[in-house]
Amino acid sequence: MTVSIPKLLRHYTNVLFVGGSIVTATVLVWDRHWIEQPISTLLLMVSIFALRSVPVRLSKYSYLTQSGIPTLVGAVCVGPAPVVAALWVGVVSADVFGLRKQGRAGLVNAGREVIGFMAAFGFYAAILALDGTTELTVDFLPAAAILVSLYFFVSRALFYFSLLIRDKLESAERSSSCAGKSARTFSPSSAPRSWSPRWRRWPLWDGWRSPLRWESWACSPSRFSMKRSGPKI
Repeated sequence: MTVSIPKLLRHYTNVLFVGGSIVTATVLVWDRHWIEQPISTLLLMVSIFALRSVPVRLSKYSYLTQSGIPTLVGAVCVGPAPVVAALWVGVVSADVFGLRKQGRAGLVNAGREVIGFMAAFGFYAAILALDGTTELTVDFLPAAAILVSLYFFVSRALFYFSLLIRDKLESAERSSSCAGKSARTFSPSSAPRSWSPRWRRWPLWDGWRSPLRWESWACSPSRFSMKRSGPKI
C-alpha cells in the first residue's frame, strides 16, 4: 500500500486545527460561563500554561505534561466552557512562548487538546444525566472514571498517531501503541505445530502467511513508500 506521508500529515493537522477551532468557537458561543467566571477561567489558563511549559520527556519526540490536572479539575468544578477557553489559550501560549514552537504547531496542539477534552466530557455529561447525579457521592465515580480515562486515551491517541505516521516513535513505544506482540501471540502462525487447521494447508496460505503478521504490517514503517516528513507538533 502506497501512502503519501506528507499529504496525510498535512490533512491530519488541518483536521485538528480546523476541527479544534470549530469546537472551541461552538462551545464558547453556546456556553457563556467563561465570561461569567473570569477568575476561574484565568486561573485555569495560568495553570495550563505553567504545567505545559515544563513537559516530562519520554523520548526525543514523545512527552507528557501535567496540564490534564487543571483540565479535569475544571471540568468537574466550573464546566466545559472555561476549560475550553483556558485550554486553547494556555496550550497555544505555552507552545509558542514557553516551548518556542511554531505558531501553527501551537494551534494544532490546542485543537487536539480541545477535541480530546470535549470527546471525554460528552460521555461524562451523558453518564451524569442518566444517573441524575448532582453531588460528589459514590454515584459520581463512574462518570469521573470515564472522564479521566477517555480524556487521557483520546488525547494521547491523537498525539501518538502523528508520531507514528512520521516514524518518530521508538521501538518500545511503537510496540506498546500498536499492541503488535499481543496480535502476534494470538495469530495462527504462532500456534503449535501439532495443531494444523485445514485452511492452513490451502495454497493461498503460503502467500498470505507473512502479511497476516499484524505487528510487521501495522507497526513497521516500511509499508509506506515515501520518506516521512512534516511539521513538528
